[in-house]
Order: sequence, then structure tokens, then C-alpha cells
Amino acid sequence: MWGTNLLRLCVVGLTFILPMQTAYSSSLDDQEMSLARLSQNESIDLATRTEATRLLGQFSGPNALIAIGRASRHHEPLMRLAAIQAAAQWNGPARWDLVSPLLDDSDELVNSTAVMVLIPQWSQMTKVYRDKLFPFAERYLSNLPDDLEGQLIAAWAEQNMGDIDAAESRLNKLYQQGKDVRVVLGYSKVLLANHKPKKAQLLLEDNLDHVDDSATLYHQLGNVLLINGELEASSHAYQMAYQLDPSIDHYALDYALSIQNDHPQVSINIFEKLYAESKSPQYLYAECEVMLVQNLPAKECLAELSRVTSQQVANELLEKTQSQLKKD
Repeated sequence: MWGTNLLRLCVVGLTFILPMQTAYSSSLDDQEMSLARLSQNESIDLATRTEATRLLGQFSGPNALIAIGRASRHHEPLMRLAAIQAAAQWNGPARWDLVSPLLDDSDELVNSTAVMVLIPQWSQMTKVYRDKLFPFAERYLSNLPDDLEGQLIAAWAEQNMGDIDAAESRLNKLYQQGKDVRVVLGYSKVLLANHKPKKAQLLLEDNLDHVDDSATLYHQLGNVLLINGELEASSHAYQMAYQLDPSIDHYALDYALSIQNDHPQVSINIFEKLYAESKSPQYLYAECEVMLVQNLPAKECLAELSRVTSQQVANELLEKTQSQLKKD
């Protein structure tokens, strides 16, 4: 449950349900409008409405902001929860403005999720905002169960709220009690945050000697090795994570990015697969970029990128890669 993306702490993935497929149309503006309509349509089932609301967090246009704002004031707790999960994808004041009124929501799951979504912004907050959040965070953390899950959340909160030494100490004690994969993962991330990348690397390598089928630990090892400047070893770790669990998009993404120079066609194939399955423009953008950098035919890719985003996005990518190639 220990992820850089806080949504992992609030909802176990975003599953595209069948009615949502109609929301994927020819442009981002159309997608936003379709999702906003689904979110606000009282005549359809609640599951579809909440899913549409969560997905609107990927957008910042007026349709998304209005729909998510309305969802945050909806009488159904699940709609308010979905609004928080949408805002978790935002940064800065926008997240605070939408989520903070729900800190004292009557529904326990809603108010606890609001706390979890705002804690990662602690370091960016002024004292005024911290003072408002602190009592809600303190209440939530004091009521955590005294089990592994509760201890992991407490350490995560300590790290985000600036007490990294306390988080490291807590996770070290948990690690001594048993080498649960979640503990190893969280401990390695805290070690990185506490400027101990070599120790994080040794921790992960030692555990992978005993648990060699953990895609999660291999992916984290890839991250650590990348920070430590060991690019080839990092790529190999990403490859292991991808091979062990190819269903996780960010495992595939990081592996594809790590091999885009040495094995561009393999990289392109992975991006193609990711885009075909998700229809997310970021994967199409990455595919076009690799093609352009490697001087491969990219006309069709750029045409599709223009269709699903805008001509400006495609033109800017083309200009960026041409500028890079001239420098090289």
C-alpha cells in the first residue's frame, strides 16, 4: 500500500467499467465533457457516476471542476469520496480547496480519506494550513489499529509530515519483526528520503535474494539503482518487475523508458500495447517521442497524437525532439 501515488492509499486501482468506454472520444475536451455528464447524471447507476468522477481528476477544464465540485457536496458519501480521489490527482491550492471542507465530513471513510489526501502536501503548506490539518490528522492517526497496516500508515504519515527519522525507526522495528514485502518497500522509500540510497539498495537486494518473485521489490530496486547511477542494473531490475507482472502499467512504462535508446523497437512495442489497452495519451506521446529520437517513421503516430490531444501538442513534440537532435 506504500506508493508514491496517494490514490493507492485511497482506492485499489481505477477499474474501467464497461459504460465508461463511451467516454473515450476523439479529443481530451470531448472526454472531459463526456465524463462530466456521466458524473452528474442522476439517472444512471452510482458506480458509473463515481468512476467518472474519479477519472475527471485527470482534467483541469471547467467541466471537470464543476462536476467534481458538485460531487464533493453530494448527499451520497461515495460521490464525496470519488471527488476526493479525483482531487488527489491535483497539486497545490486546488487540492486543498476541494478536499479541506471534507475533513470534518459526517462519514468516517470520507473524512479519513480527506486527511490521507492532504498529508502529502504538508511540506508545501503554510503554517495556517498545517494548523488546520493537524488536529484532523492527529485524530485519524491516533485511531489507527495497532497492526501492520496501521503501523505502515503511521510511518507514511511521519515521513510526509517531516519526521523522517521517526518513520525510519518505526519501519526498522517492523522489519526486525518480520520481512513483509510492504515493510521492505516502505523502509526502502524512507531510506531514500533520508538520503541513504546505498542502504536502500542493500536492503532490497538482500530481500530479493530470498524473495525473488516480487515485482514490487524489483521495481523499487530499479528506482534506487537509477538514483545511484547504475543505469544498466536499473534497467534489468525494471525488466524483472515487468516480466513478473506485466499488468502493472508503471512497471511497463519504466522498463520501456529505460531501454528506449538501446532497444527502441521493444520500447515502442510496449508503449503501443499500453496505449491500446488504456487509450491514455501519455503512452502515445512516449511512443512518438522514441520514434522521432530514433529517426523512425512517426507520421502515423503524430497524426494519432494530434487526434487525441491537439495539433499543438504534436507540433511541440516534433520541435522538441528536432532541437534535441541538433544539440546531439
